[in-house]
Amino acid sequence: MNSNTFSIRRIAMLAGFYWPVIRIQLVIAAVVVAACYLISIFSVSMVYANGDDPGLYMALYSMFISGGNLVYYSGPLIFAWCAQRAIATTLPASWTEKTTFMLGYVFILFPAILAIVWYGLTGIFSFFTPYAAPVQAMMGVLAEQAGDQMGIIDKLMNTTRPSNLASSAMIASLACFAVASVRRNRLAMGVLAIFGGMALNWLAGVFIGVMAFLHSDSLMGVIENPGAAASEQLGDQIASEMITTMSDMMPVYGIICAIIAVTMAALTAYRIKTRQN
Repeated sequence: MNSNTFSIRRIAMLAGFYWPVIRIQLVIAAVVVAACYLISIFSVSMVYANGDDPGLYMALYSMFISGGNLVYYSGPLIFAWCAQRAIATTLPASWTEKTTFMLGYVFILFPAILAIVWYGLTGIFSFFTPYAAPVQAMMGVLAEQAGDQMGIIDKLMNTTRPSNLASSAMIASLACFAVASVRRNRLAMGVLAIFGGMALNWLAGVFIGVMAFLHSDSLMGVIENPGAAASEQLGDQIASEMITTMSDMMPVYGIICAIIAVTMAALTAYRIKTRQN
């Protein structure tokens, strides 16, 4: 495709070509996100009902509240639908149109649909349960348990949200690059890129936790003088110092993830361009 004219019609034709697999993906994604939402509000309700021993239900909540991220990561995999990259290469559209469609679907359309499902269910269930917004409901639980520490925890949550968005975009961009780059086993390489990005997130979390540990002067004091008397006030001080360090580091990590995401998206566009030419 050598035309230099950007055409919405050709982008629509690309959407039509991928529509069979997009339709399947959207249906599965909507069902999974809905299931994650329902299990999340059930878990929060059980946390409130079992205030003395909420551990199991808090773990269940943590597992399924993040399920939407796993669904989102699958967005780029539809572009591995054609087993042979040559088929995607010869589609009648320019590289700019293919790039716009791919990145637009992965970073705008697909997450928007997932958000519609989640917040649509939130609106419906708000008529039936006080736990319809599970994240806010769980924050209420944390507020009851944290007491004076809630302000610091709230700061950590606020700094974590944009970092989580950036890290999710980073993982999706890695999958886009993998699918656009390899010649064979594109689906397998896309999945591998997703798990690689998740591993990077995990390692970053470990690093931030270790740094928070090392930067807690009160904790270091306890380690150096283990015979010192322990107290609830000391425990609160250690938690406060660690959470503060994590809050300070999360924006930096978010910026790094955003830079990686933008870089990988640009490299994806370059790969599509070079294979087109």
